[in-house]
Amino acid sequence: MRVHYLLIAIIVPYLIGSVPFAVWIGQIFYKKDVREEGSGNAGATNVYRVLGLYPAAIVFLLDGAKGAAAVLLCRSFHVGFPWITVAALFVMLGHAFPLYARFSGGKGVSTAAGILVLVNPAAFLLALFVFGLIVWNFRLVSVASISAAGVAFITVLVQLFFFRENWTAVSITGLLLMLILISHRTNLRRLKSGKELKI
Repeated sequence: MRVHYLLIAIIVPYLIGSVPFAVWIGQIFYKKDVREEGSGNAGATNVYRVLGLYPAAIVFLLDGAKGAAAVLLCRSFHVGFPWITVAALFVMLGHAFPLYARFSGGKGVSTAAGILVLVNPAAFLLALFVFGLIVWNFRLVSVASISAAGVAFITVLVQLFFFRENWTAVSITGLLLMLILISHRTNLRRLKSGKELKI
């Protein structure tokens, strides 16, 4: 493995993903640790529950920027497939297990959105529409997140079949779907038992 691939696709994306905006914003501006309130998750949804709409919107954008930054870093150094998929994996892992916050992070939905908006804007817009529709009608962010990730993956597969979409988008959206499902496994159990939290 070339050293610059190790840096650009693994180390730097992980460090970028590790920046715990939800934790820091809560601690610095509100004197609260969002990991100790609400669902205990260090992500935009729990920030909304604990701190309100505006902090949640800021966290969503900043966490999304982490995903976009990992993609832009690879593109800037002309690092393509499969390394850009590796970078997506490690920025997501950094968000979920942040070095700077005792490895207690979020589920990665906002970061995944930041990745997707650059990898396949059409899939992002369709996923965003589905996400918003489900949240508006059912108030279940977990269901909306999983559904949006699934729609993004299906959209890219359809594009691959009809328009010869590249395999980079397929691998990344497939990876994001898998990671979103894994990170929401406790939510799925709560949904099954009828105990999932709504917003």
